[in-house]
Amino acid sequence: MSISSVEKVATGAIAKRIGTLSQRQSLSGTLGLAANSALGRTTYKDIGLNEVYPSPEYAEPVLDKCETNISTLSNGLRVVSRVTNDPVTNIGLLVNAGSRYCTPETSGIGHFLETCSSEGTMNINAQRFQENMARTGSSLMVQAHRDAIFYQMETLQRNADFALESIAELIWNPRLEDYQIGKLKQEYLWRRGDVMKDAENEIPEYMHQASYQGNTLGLPFWCDHNTITNINRAMIDEFTSVFYQPSRMICVGVGIEHAKLE
Repeated sequence: MSISSVEKVATGAIAKRIGTLSQRQSLSGTLGLAANSALGRTTYKDIGLNEVYPSPEYAEPVLDKCETNISTLSNGLRVVSRVTNDPVTNIGLLVNAGSRYCTPETSGIGHFLETCSSEGTMNINAQRFQENMARTGSSLMVQAHRDAIFYQMETLQRNADFALESIAELIWNPRLEDYQIGKLKQEYLWRRGDVMKDAENEIPEYMHQASYQGNTLGLPFWCDHNTITNINRAMIDEFTSVFYQPSRMICVGVGIEHAKLE
């Protein structure tokens, strides 16, 4: 008998043996399930099929009462806070300085400032600012609207002071020199071109302009190729000095004590 014939015979015998063992194991398992079903019981903790599984006992959480506090400082700044049991703190600042308050020459400057929020401040450059954000586990969001500009930072409770200082730096001391503004204006026009390709962004812009005829809510929300040329550091400083006043701001904090915001 050749070697190949011997290998075939040996392989067939092994396969037959494995099949016999599998049938035995399958048969024993089937018999076990049949016996449990006949007795009305399962193999999981010996609980009958016709019995109700006992419900676990849940502990009642002990949470502090959440209260919303509102106050107005002597300079006119309104402060709103709500203490929660969440380890994450959200701090926001709403500035009543939207495009509706601008002139046709300065319209869109608020949205331009939104796109410049990641450039850091005069005391902290952009790279250092991003490193501090990553080190503290914080995230920043700046949104401009026709009615207001909103700054928000999410961080842990122990880093609430960092969030307040960062928002204050971005508002009062942004890193926007004339040579940076020139580069940012070019990037802004590229971004505007991409966004305005979407009808969901383009149609509302034209609807506002047609409805309010070039004033208040009808002023362009975005800077265009004409108004972008008017933006410089002097215009930004004038815009912030006029509109970034405490009486036009609301500071909101969730997950932070009211006294820290005041």
